[in-house]
Amino acid sequence: MHSAGSRANAFSSPVFVLVGAMIAVSAITSYMFHAPPTATIHFNSVEALNKDRLDRNDQAKIRFDISVDLRPAWDWNVKNVYIGVLGDISSASIGSNASVMIWDTVLSDRRNDSQFSRLAVTPKYPLKDIFNRFRGADVTLRVVYSLFPYAGKMISGTIASDSFTLPSDYSTRMSEPQRRGN
Repeated sequence: MHSAGSRANAFSSPVFVLVGAMIAVSAITSYMFHAPPTATIHFNSVEALNKDRLDRNDQAKIRFDISVDLRPAWDWNVKNVYIGVLGDISSASIGSNASVMIWDTVLSDRRNDSQFSRLAVTPKYPLKDIFNRFRGADVTLRVVYSLFPYAGKMISGTIASDSFTLPSDYSTRMSEPQRRGN
């Protein structure tokens, strides 16, 4: 009277409904419980502001210190955390802000990646301007993050920033930058 298919259906239907309900509760709690990570970023120096040898574009070589505490952000629903440093460049010749990702990392180990501090970081990605308008530009370094959950909404935001002004002429080293207010 009861075939194997109907018995499998009688067993699997409640299991799938229960798993779906658990995923829904997990997704709903990602809207309610959210503690952002904390971070600090400090601009160190402009190593060089020059024209790139290969493509003749303005290129700024900078260094910065970064310290991040992810302990408030890690909860049972966070799978990975993305941390990045954006360079927002603005000047009279650029007109509008241009944002460039200059450093990033994806962290997935709660125990080992919860806190880190790095000094004199050289960006992974170059800070370049193809229109050669970097001289005298204002730069704001912003630490951004994204929390990747197992289920639910991905949460993103900015947690720290520091500002400085690039030199007005091509140079090889500027250790004392012109500071701007945050």
